[in-house]
Amino acid sequence: LGDVANLKSFSLKLRDKLPVDYYTVFSELGRALEYELDFLHEAQAAEKVNAAISHDTSGIAAAAPLKVPLPIKGLASTRVMVMEYIKGTPLS
Repeated sequence: LGDVANLKSFSLKLRDKLPVDYYTVFSELGRALEYELDFLHEAQAAEKVNAAISHDTSGIAAAAPLKVPLPIKGLASTRVMVMEYIKGTPLS
């Protein structure tokens, strides 16, 4: 995220010479990247997807149509996430 900070700095200094307010653009990009790169959020999202596909539309437990690799409890932080290994077949 240091690169985004540099872009914000340059865009702030060049604000009057640029056709668009890139400072605002890079600020939003920085916030989005921080959220997307927070692996605790990603771990929660994987758990939610798994729960959602493990029930039918009425909320009754059902066989999931696919396997979601889940994070291993205690091995996720904001900077790293360890997930279970699932052997699969490449789509290509």
